[in-house]
Amino acid sequence: TTGACVMILELVGSRVLAPYLGTSIVVWTSLIGLILASLSIGYWWGGRLADEHPNWITLSAIICLAGIYIGIVGFTKTIALETIQALTRDLRLGSIAATLILFCPPSLLLGMVSPYAVKLKIKSLATSGATVGELYAISTIGSIVGTFLTGFVLIAVLGHTKILFLVAIILILTALAAAPKDKIGFKWLSVFIFALAASQATWLEAVASSDKKIAIDTQYNHIRIFDARDSYTGRPIRLLQTDPFVVQSGIFLDEPENESKEEENLVFSYTKFFRLINHFHPGPKRALTIGGAAYTQPRDFLSKNPAATIDVVEIDPAMTAAAKTYFGLKEDARLTPYHEDARTFLNRTAGGYDAIFVDAYHAIYAIPYQLTTQEAVRAIHGALTTNGAVMVNIIAALEGEKAIFFEREYATYASVFPQVYVFHLNESQRADELQNIILVALKSPIEPSFTSNNPVWQQYLNQRWTKSLPTGGPILTDEFAPVEQYALRYLE
Repeated sequence: TTGACVMILELVGSRVLAPYLGTSIVVWTSLIGLILASLSIGYWWGGRLADEHPNWITLSAIICLAGIYIGIVGFTKTIALETIQALTRDLRLGSIAATLILFCPPSLLLGMVSPYAVKLKIKSLATSGATVGELYAISTIGSIVGTFLTGFVLIAVLGHTKILFLVAIILILTALAAAPKDKIGFKWLSVFIFALAASQATWLEAVASSDKKIAIDTQYNHIRIFDARDSYTGRPIRLLQTDPFVVQSGIFLDEPENESKEEENLVFSYTKFFRLINHFHPGPKRALTIGGAAYTQPRDFLSKNPAATIDVVEIDPAMTAAAKTYFGLKEDARLTPYHEDARTFLNRTAGGYDAIFVDAYHAIYAIPYQLTTQEAVRAIHGALTTNGAVMVNIIAALEGEKAIFFEREYATYASVFPQVYVFHLNESQRADELQNIILVALKSPIEPSFTSNNPVWQQYLNQRWTKSLPTGGPILTDEFAPVEQYALRYLE
């Protein structure tokens, strides 16, 4: 049971930290590394304590304390994480501090259980090896069960707060099973308190949270949906967020004052740039979007191209459900969602797309690395028709230290496509500042025109980045693509 609870705690920990620190490899490194360190200390301390005080009362108390601490985490995690977020902007320091405070103490206590149980179970040195092997096998089986149960069932069915209270109750009940009958009063009281808390977990979350966001835990994301005001127009908007550092999607909640103005239909400027696909490939019949979120860009594409169809690869089916529930996505025979990893989709697709849009983000402004590599770009190239085009949304700087990912990705696309162009959204923004950059790669070797009779398109075309770009630098490959490490520079 304690082996299962350790793995449940580790996996749920990623969801607890996600709204404040994201889900990048930095967060996972902190969680895994520090929990392993805590378990190691627990093994050492538990072994020493077992030699000095080998009794069932102490073992029961250790398990009970771990359950109580995890229950307390369920109550206090929001306050703790908001405090850490306010004190530091360093992602690595914040991840380490959060893990140390929230997850290391119970992991240390749970680590003490195995050596203590070994001490109590060994009756003879002649059978000590078999006893140790048996107990560690049981613990490992528990860890396996806890891992699959959490990843496949619990996170998708329960919120992470309820899971924490559930783990607390399970551990306290386990402690009751190990306790002498005359020592169980306090533990029964603990069970009652946390059972009551678990039944009210949703209410507790609402009270503890400082905002009014809808939170949805899925197998892939911690989705937050909230209403706000657009900082440019003052119009009411609804936003979707899976990472604390960036908003993934949004819609206006009111009707535009003048519906003839196409610029008023989309919240984010970079999605409007995707309309340039009709300049580079007039009248596209079939398109693919990688990264659905609230499905605003695919719907806009269909509205501008009534004869076209579009496939959308969105790994998270719960994201599509949220788009339908909160963002007005409707069933449409011209729009087909695919719920799988975009790289596996690209590897097996028959292609035939006139246009491909890449707008997928994992954490801290980072595109999932498997979509950034030369092998992925070749798959995109192969999925396009003869005159097809791909448009990629990149968050980076155009020059300076924060341009490293953009430069690597540009070089990667240039190694596959005969023509690659770059557009920056805001001409007044400094080139060394973080911004949305649109990369356009054309399969045809014929140079396109950069003039248009459409004044809006011409405005976009005028924002082409004409300074020299590095094409001879290192490219990203499946073997080496440290995308998140590049993105960490943005936070610095």
